Amino acid sequence: MKPITLITGGSSGLGLELAKLYAKDGDICLAARDAVRLHRAAGLVKAGSAVASVAADCAKEEDVKRLFDFIHGSGFYVARLINCAGIGRFGKPTQNGETMIRTVLDSNLVSTMLATTYALRDMEQGSKGEIITILSTAAQQGKGDESVYCAAKWGARGYCEALRAAYRGTDIRILTVSPGGINTPFWNDACGKQVDVSAFMDPAELAKTIYDAATAKNSLICRDLIVDKR
Repeated sequence: MKPITLITGGSSGLGLELAKLYAKDGDICLAARDAVRLHRAAGLVKAGSAVASVAADCAKEEDVKRLFDFIHGSGFYVARLINCAGIGRFGKPTQNGETMIRTVLDSNLVSTMLATTYALRDMEQGSKGEIITILSTAAQQGKGDESVYCAAKWGARGYCEALRAAYRGTDIRILTVSPGGINTPFWNDACGKQVDVSAFMDPAELAKTIYDAATAKNSLICRDLIVDKR
């Protein structure tokens, strides 16, 4: 079986920009919930290697199993997972309802944990792998109108810290990235927060920063990366 890079949330924004970079190094698979946007994104990725796309909601285990069954059935195993899926829903703490809470936790935390669980099973077979999880500066400090989003990202950060402890001394590498605001479709009308994204980070520039840090060929290893605009 051949190694492949799996990118969740790969249909737009930072996930798509990371796909364009990693596709130069080998085979990739993009996963996201919207099949139409996903197919369009796969067509934007220029690569000499294979580029597959699978519509899946990684907060649902049956979808994750189907995704990995497709990868394995195509002759690949996941050697690198980039957890980039996530949505934001913002507002006053008194506005937090069950539907919103579950939506944010599913998209940002549950999906990360499920996709990672299945990827680690592949990586343990070869005793080597890399998991890159896109967090947020909301995983580093509380923000008054982002209480549920902060909870999800802090949870994902804690989960990744536990993974580091579990795989310490192995060749399975855990990298977390905490970016500030990015100019992507993340900031849509449904998020509940009106922001001027014109001064936010360019996703292509951020993707290059992450890629360079993750692939640097030296004796140093980047484990946590916090990135913001100058």
